[in-house]
Amino acid sequence: MPFSTEEISYNPRAGRYVRSDGKFVGKEVIRNLVDQEQQQLKVRLQAHTRLMTNQQITLTEWQLRMSESLRDSHLRIGILGAGGQARAQSQHFGAIGYQLRRQYQYVDGFARALYEGKLTREQALRRAGSYADSINTTFHRAEQISREDEGFDEALRSLDPQARHCGSCVEHSTNGEWRPTSQVVPPGTNCACGQHCKCQIYYRRSNRPNPTILNRGTLAA
Repeated sequence: MPFSTEEISYNPRAGRYVRSDGKFVGKEVIRNLVDQEQQQLKVRLQAHTRLMTNQQITLTEWQLRMSESLRDSHLRIGILGAGGQARAQSQHFGAIGYQLRRQYQYVDGFARALYEGKLTREQALRRAGSYADSINTTFHRAEQISREDEGFDEALRSLDPQARHCGSCVEHSTNGEWRPTSQVVPPGTNCACGQHCKCQIYYRRSNRPNPTILNRGTLAA
């Protein structure tokens, strides 16, 4: 099924992502959507690069296609992190724009390296595909902006048990503790593994009801 950000929104009262039919979806579903978009973007970026190395498109056309594909994916994933199109505000688009400017700079440097003949075909394909990882940073930053705005004042950052971690990941992990959201670094930010970071972050409100007393009331005599 094609990925569409219009199918997912966020219910801040429940603290859950929700589908267009009103059903809640787990965080693993959102993670899968991000991974799916990442893989699709990787295929597109490598396809552009394959056409260019085969001299089927010019270097200028290649750079334009690379930039457009990155823009489209960052927008989709940034809106998803924001909680859907209706919840995306200027601050979210500012964060998306910041990440895109960085990627455009990288693509510009990539184009110069190609023009100067510094990369083999295999190196060019690997480098093109690696740019797809950048949408992870956009997602986590957009999500953090929304959660802070919605009153989720505590966050927990955890390491992916199946990933290799850099020193920054270990340093930024909250070690199972909930900390003020503003003090928790979103994955992909100020991190040695950068956009390739696989850490996860969870949010909650510190003033949430205590489930042990939530239903304890007073009965009439």
